[in-house]
Amino acid sequence: MRWMHLTALLVVNTVAWGNPEPDIPVTCAFDRAGNAEVSVVVDPRCFAGEPMLERWFMMADLDTRPAAELDALKKQVKDAIPEWLRFETEPEVKLAPEWSLSFTGLNGSSLKKADDPVVVRAVWKVSLPSTAKQWRVCAVKGGRYSVVVSYVLAGQALDRQPTLFPGECAYWLELPPR
Repeated sequence: MRWMHLTALLVVNTVAWGNPEPDIPVTCAFDRAGNAEVSVVVDPRCFAGEPMLERWFMMADLDTRPAAELDALKKQVKDAIPEWLRFETEPEVKLAPEWSLSFTGLNGSSLKKADDPVVVRAVWKVSLPSTAKQWRVCAVKGGRYSVVVSYVLAGQALDRQPTLFPGECAYWLELPPR
């Protein structure tokens, strides 16, 4: 009888905490010519009321959902990015991100199997003016998720990966000289 209670507790615990809380990975890559590529990865569960209780969005969902629903999800991501993230330069440059969005696997992997988890990857390519000497990413106050920032300078990934909570900003990054 006791094993039944332990089994029930294990099943309830597994269901209740089956998936990790989503975070928002952001990668900012800069070359020596002043070009930047900013990538934001959004787990579709971010839009659920209880994301840890939701199953992953999977490749099979891409094949079975109407195109209009998938387009609406991309729009939802595009609209959410400025609510969650802010990009700053020093001295200040007015930035107007234009995102291109696609569905991809975790960590940018290709989608092969029906049960491969799917995320939405937003990419913004921008040429920064030579006056921009520093860059940072901020997690907007009032956002819901933590932001994990990665920087790449001239093809070299930096070791420090700050995790930001809503209302926090990453350290100022010195941009490569041009």
